[in-house]
Amino acid sequence: MGQRLAAVFICVMTMIVPASGREGKTSSDSQKIALEYFQHRTQSTLGAFLARERPLPIDATQQARIVAALPAQGEIRPGAADLAKMSLADDVLAYHGRLGLVPIKIIDVAQAFVGLHERAVILVSPNALRLLNTEEFAALIAHELGHEYVWTEYQLALQRGDQRAIQVLELRCDGIAVLTLRHFGLSADRLIRAAEMLTWFNQERKLDGNWRSYASREDRRAFIRAVEKLQWLGE
Repeated sequence: MGQRLAAVFICVMTMIVPASGREGKTSSDSQKIALEYFQHRTQSTLGAFLARERPLPIDATQQARIVAALPAQGEIRPGAADLAKMSLADDVLAYHGRLGLVPIKIIDVAQAFVGLHERAVILVSPNALRLLNTEEFAALIAHELGHEYVWTEYQLALQRGDQRAIQVLELRCDGIAVLTLRHFGLSADRLIRAAEMLTWFNQERKLDGNWRSYASREDRRAFIRAVEKLQWLGE
C-alpha cells in the first residue's frame, strides 16, 4: 500500500478511535441510551423519521475535492464479482439520497474494513468484500451512512475523548442500519453477522485497534434485536 493511502486509512481509523482511554459508563448503559433515542421517535413513520433526521449531503465541490485528494496508488478497481456484491449497497445509497454523491472505493489495506471518509466516500478493503455476502455488505454500508446522521456529535465526542458517547453513537448507526434493512425487507441478522465477521477477522490478526468504540458483542446484539422489534406509526 502506498504511503499516501496508508495515511488516509490511518486518518479514517483515527476518526473512530477515542482520543483518551476514559471508559465512561458500561456498554449496557450505552445500549439503553441509544435505544431510548429510537423509542422516543416511533410516533412517526419509519420513512418520515429517517427523512427528518437525514442531513443534507456535503457540498458537491467539497465532496469532489475530498475524493480527488485520495491517492490513486493503492486503489483497486472493482471486478465484475465486486460490482455484483455491491449492487444492493447501491440501493441503500439511493434510499439515503447518496447514490452518485458518496462513491464506494476499494483500497488495498490488510484489515477487513468498511468506513465513511469525511462524509464524501466509503472506503472498503478487499478482505471485507471477500468475507461478506451482498446483503451483509449492504448492511455495513447502511451503518456507515448512519454516521452521517450523527457526524457532528461524533466529532465532538472524539474531541472530548468521551467513550460512552462514542459507543452510543455507534449503536445509533447500527439502529439506522437496522431500519434501512427493514425498508428492504431484510433481517437485522445481516448486520450482526457482518459486524461480527469483520471483528473476528481483525481480532484474529491483531488489526482491531478501535474495539473500544463499540459496545460489547452481547449488548450490540441485544440493541440490534430491540430496534428491529420497534413498531413505527402505520405499521
